[in-house]
Amino acid sequence: MLGALPVIFGFYPQESLVVVVLEGPRQRVAASLRLDLPPVEHHDGVACQIADALRHQGAAAVLVVACTGDAALADPLVDACVDRLVMDGVDVVEAVRSDGNRYWSYRCRNPVCCPAEGTPYDPGASSVLAQAVAEGIEVLPDRSALAARLAAVRGVTREIMAAETSAAETEQVAIAGRASVDERLRVLAQVGAGRVKSLLSRAVAAPGTSLSDAEVASLSVWCRNIIVRDVAWAQISRDNAAASFAVWAQVARRVVPPFEPAVLCLASFAAWLKGDGASAWCALERVEAVEPGYSMMQLVRELLERGISPVGWPQLDEAEVWAALPAPRPSEQRRR
Repeated sequence: MLGALPVIFGFYPQESLVVVVLEGPRQRVAASLRLDLPPVEHHDGVACQIADALRHQGAAAVLVVACTGDAALADPLVDACVDRLVMDGVDVVEAVRSDGNRYWSYRCRNPVCCPAEGTPYDPGASSVLAQAVAEGIEVLPDRSALAARLAAVRGVTREIMAAETSAAETEQVAIAGRASVDERLRVLAQVGAGRVKSLLSRAVAAPGTSLSDAEVASLSVWCRNIIVRDVAWAQISRDNAAASFAVWAQVARRVVPPFEPAVLCLASFAAWLKGDGASAWCALERVEAVEPGYSMMQLVRELLERGISPVGWPQLDEAEVWAALPAPRPSEQRRR
């Protein structure tokens, strides 16, 4: 299981507390969560947070792993978590600290199988990791490398994207200018939703599709409109979550200010829906840096913090999105 953690998270967890939810008679992995190791004064709060998240998931059995070489930091944290989980009736199958080469059990005190100097293991010898490599699944060295996959655009590419985004904005202003004041909100939502759905339909249906700079700019500009953003949100389902994340991750890597929040939240939601909580958090951290009060960020954050399982998530109904659009004024209805 220790060798499988990099595959579960997409990177080698370091200075982290990991909880893996196990289910069934063979104790297969059902879900997982990871937190940066907190300072000692926050240990009790973190233990409560983890217990709350696992309660929402209905977890019955877990594996707890502190990934660090610092026993003084890990020991009280693991003890606090194990005590809280046991109090909640969760079976802690095993709790260990691992420095990447050796592990120490918190549950077994037998020096024969769990010596004081730790039990050596080869993280590269995991059959799960070998299978992942054979299937072309990339495992990154650490979380910072994962965050870099969703980092803000820089250099010449940023200049190019700024120009493309300006052109998309100019087009949007022209469309708005051709509509009456009463019709403008609805016209912008309808045109934007049509553009976005067309782009997403093509890109999601063909995984690996590379979006042009103009397409990225169009998606980012139109999705700043809340109705259009939510229409795009409604296109993300459990069946296409991985492909949707690939599309929105492309946009996230090239979006320019002030259009990041919607794009990054859509990427974060798609990551969560496909079971990639680490990428979901990386995207949210960028949103928090630029617009901490953004409402969709707060919703996705709650999904992650509460450990809500994506398995039972119902797809957003596009009809409900359009129902939120204000009805035409009486004067507009008479003209029609």
